[in-house]
Amino acid sequence: MVISATSAPGVILNYDEVKTIVKKRRGNPVCLMDLALPGDIDPAIANLMVCL
Repeated sequence: MVISATSAPGVILNYDEVKTIVKKRRGNPVCLMDLALPGDIDPAIANLMVCL
């Protein structure tokens, strides 16, 4: 599980990084929670079937 709540001005966890992580986890789900405004996690990550 990853909980993100920074004051960064933009995305700090992008699609390509998470895609690599998902591949290494061999199908085990990844739970990402973005509490930041603006969001820290790339919205495109929602398209990965194993990300919650």
